[in-house]
Amino acid sequence: MKKTIFSAALLGFVSIYAQSGQQLKSDNPLDCKTDVLFDAAINTYFTETRGALSAAVYIRGNTFFYNYAQGQEILPTDTTLFEIGSITKTFAGYLLAKAAVDNQVNLQDDIRQYLPGEYPNLAYHSHPVRLCQLINHSSGLPYDFIDRTPFAKLSEDDMAPLVVALESKITHGRILQDLHTVQLKAEPGIGLSYSNVGAQLLGMILESIYAKPYTQLVAEWITDPMGMKDTRFELPAQSDRTIAGHSVTGKIMPHSSSGLAGGLYSSSRDLLKYGIRHLNENDMLIALTHQPTWGQIEYYAMGLNWQMQHKPGEARRIWQSGSTMGYTSLLSIYPDDGIVIVLLSNRHDQDSEGDLSTVAQTLFEQIRNIKIFNFQFN
Repeated sequence: MKKTIFSAALLGFVSIYAQSGQQLKSDNPLDCKTDVLFDAAINTYFTETRGALSAAVYIRGNTFFYNYAQGQEILPTDTTLFEIGSITKTFAGYLLAKAAVDNQVNLQDDIRQYLPGEYPNLAYHSHPVRLCQLINHSSGLPYDFIDRTPFAKLSEDDMAPLVVALESKITHGRILQDLHTVQLKAEPGIGLSYSNVGAQLLGMILESIYAKPYTQLVAEWITDPMGMKDTRFELPAQSDRTIAGHSVTGKIMPHSSSGLAGGLYSSSRDLLKYGIRHLNENDMLIALTHQPTWGQIEYYAMGLNWQMQHKPGEARRIWQSGSTMGYTSLLSIYPDDGIVIVLLSNRHDQDSEGDLSTVAQTLFEQIRNIKIFNFQFN
């Protein structure tokens, strides 16, 4: 029988104390090895105040969902909506791969053939910015077109609503206009420089190619076919579906207005479906999104916004993290091992992305060799 080393008191919410001293609530039943290993790994994330977290784990056909909340924070569920930040950009990469498979584009196309007007500035010594470079952060385009100079003396908490307000005013027309001011400082495709502009521009190009709104493309080719009913760019009418995001000081942050670059909301259940889809590298589209377009995978490489690494003697890992002013997220995929890990948090601080990555990697190393018949305690 399972749970022979646990008492019936473990049924329902499990309450433990994190190293931060704040009590954790959880729906983790601690019924099997995976439950216990996840519980141990995630406790390292709560060594300081980190709010709430929703997680999903897939291990070769077996699915697990876990939710944690610290202090007075409300315990989320596997359908609670979080901002997923730059994981949004992998959707643009998926759509670009779809366009390439459909022979609508070539990943090496000069982006200027898809832009209205002339942009001689979007080339460096005859080397143009290419489509795949918009989504692998090697284009040389700026992070965004927001002037943060007036906010230099403000705290992050005070700056947040001002930046969100400016983000909401950035239109397609504004982006095309501001592109004329770009001055490339090096040949595109050589160095990495993080760019939200690149992802936004790619979304606009895809809209032009297919003559459909970007939100419709995401629905038609990703969320609807994969049954991702909770993944959206707009907040639902039911306010209780979305958990509030917090800064490092605990202040509630305004919702992101970064749109195509990082504006999706999703749940741990939905992102697990998306991650499982990416395990099928026999699919030409999926394989293309995982194909390195920058770097060397044995050290570090970028695909169509997926980060990837396959060090000698180690497992191949494909992942993307995300952060907004109040949320941190991670989707890690291990295609050769059939494992997917989703972690969604409603806090953001300077260490939260790295700490979620550490949790995922620690958990993966512990569960990769667990066999199906060995999931439960005997």
